[in-house]
Amino acid sequence: IRLNLEQTIFDGGLRSLNIDSAKLDDALFLTERKIESSKMEVEAKRSFLVELATKTKISSAKLNLEKWEDELHITRSQFKEGFATENAVILVLSKIQEAKLDLLNSENNFNKAVRNLKFILGLDVLEKVTIEGSLTRDFYFSKPIFEDEWIVPAIAERPEILRAKIHKLKSQKEKDYTENLWIPRFSIGGYLGKMDEHFPLRQPTWGLNVKLTFPLGNSTNNTTANTGVRPNSLAGTGIRNDNSNFNNSGQNNFQFFDNLTYSRKKMESSIKLSDASTELSKLEESIRMQTFQSIGETKEKWDNIRYNFGKVFIKKTNREIAKRKFQLGEIKHFDLT
Repeated sequence: IRLNLEQTIFDGGLRSLNIDSAKLDDALFLTERKIESSKMEVEAKRSFLVELATKTKISSAKLNLEKWEDELHITRSQFKEGFATENAVILVLSKIQEAKLDLLNSENNFNKAVRNLKFILGLDVLEKVTIEGSLTRDFYFSKPIFEDEWIVPAIAERPEILRAKIHKLKSQKEKDYTENLWIPRFSIGGYLGKMDEHFPLRQPTWGLNVKLTFPLGNSTNNTTANTGVRPNSLAGTGIRNDNSNFNNSGQNNFQFFDNLTYSRKKMESSIKLSDASTELSKLEESIRMQTFQSIGETKEKWDNIRYNFGKVFIKKTNREIAKRKFQLGEIKHFDLT
């Protein structure tokens, strides 16, 4: 009966590689979760703003419908008194139908935006949700400010960049390990037990061994040194000797081409590291271009907002002028619409 033990003292860095890989995998998992969380947050905010925009369009469509309904009442009164034609009444009726269709489309878009928001937030589609907020009341538009020194850290802190860097670091460690496959592996072992011709076993026996493994390209050389204590009993003779002696031995085993994956692993690790480096460079350049493009689009949209604010101001001024002309009898009420 014998108990054998073996402990690797140095494995060429495999254990360290596995530990580092596990840590990098954990960091990669957290990064992936952060990316998904950021995407969900952006989608939720975008969907919420779309919902607010569609709700504002509903209010605008209702006001437009009320305006044309009031105009229909006035135009019909003028038609009865002979101050408006039948074509004018028909024109207002067509405007009312257009306003109703616009209101229906706005309500459908609002319901679609609400369903999309529920989907992003993981809510049941039948659950009632009350959306609070108003684009015209709760938001203040200010000119966006961009500084050139903000761009570099903004790119470096992107989770996608961190993920690509982790992939590259992991590939680098795997390549370093394959480059060091030629380093000898060292392990020690031993055994402890009892032996005898018959039961009960009375003769103690133990031993120690040292093993060196030398990778030589696609071949392997194993050198083992053994020492131990065994009883002197001669098996099968019935002669019993309680004295024990030391037994020392050594052996060398050279195996030709038993590790044909050695060259393939080195090549694959080099290719993998090259691909990871290329991916990181392309991603950095892509995000840099996206960042500058987003800055340009944001500035363009801000100019459009300023332009539209100007149009609203001009329309408001023209309406005030039209009201005064109507009060002076220079234009008809229909012209106010």
